[in-house]
Amino acid sequence: MRRSLVAALLCGLAACGEDPQPPGCITDAQLCQLRKGTSTKADVMATLGKAQMFLGPDDWLYVCQQISGGTIVHNDITSVTFDDKGVLEQLEVLRQGSGATPTPDCIK
Repeated sequence: MRRSLVAALLCGLAACGEDPQPPGCITDAQLCQLRKGTSTKADVMATLGKAQMFLGPDDWLYVCQQISGGTIVHNDITSVTFDDKGVLEQLEVLRQGSGATPTPDCIK
């Protein structure tokens, strides 16, 4: 009984049975929370998490790569650029792969 309870607790903490979103894979809902000219570095970090690459203090890249059965499902790059005050200046999304979806209208 005690082992079952511990296993259930650990499984709940680890989100067993769920496919967690891989690092760098960003949903449309997340992108649409960000606003050019308004969102700050702290806002972007809170919404998207830590970037996988930094091309400098004001240029961040989020990279999502998912391969299934030898097929590239997602090969997405989200580029975030801030102005000298740390406010979102540019947001670009490149999505490729068999599971790629169009960039949401909210950031065009």
